Amino acid sequence: MKTKLTKKQIEIEIAKVHLFNTLYGTKLETQIFSEKDNEWIFNGVTFKEHFEKERLELIVDHEKYEIPDMQRPIVYGIVRRVSPNGMNRQISLKTVNNKGVISDITYYASMLIDEKEPTLDRLNHNVIRVTGAGMDMLFHTVYTLSGILFREIEELQDADTGYLLDYRYI
Repeated sequence: MKTKLTKKQIEIEIAKVHLFNTLYGTKLETQIFSEKDNEWIFNGVTFKEHFEKERLELIVDHEKYEIPDMQRPIVYGIVRRVSPNGMNRQISLKTVNNKGVISDITYYASMLIDEKEPTLDRLNHNVIRVTGAGMDMLFHTVYTLSGILFREIEELQDADTGYLLDYRYI
């Protein structure tokens, strides 16, 4: 039985699929064209269902529940601004696909982490506002993003899904 998703849940599912497509180079579909309405509509397939249907497999060392370093996608972070008191940061996220194309994934990441569209900084870059101090805030952002993205995947239930993406500073 399919569950009815709210508009916000649909936006989040679409963001998950687009983010996964960008990070792993897959071509999972999220929308179909409705001739009746003459517009694109959500196809009703969640990220979890895509993962199961397409039999996608992440190369995971099940003893450690980790993806080997060579297989983990790298998320590059740009700290756009640090507040004067050091408690807030504005971070943009990028990735490079297997063809060498740089993609901005800040929008999708913001939809998953904050469940809202990202804000724009003064130079019109999409940014995620991260609050806190005393730790590596880019690590925290990527760890949270990875955990949310892979949270519902059954084969990874015993894994610490926060470590399935790697990160680097730009």
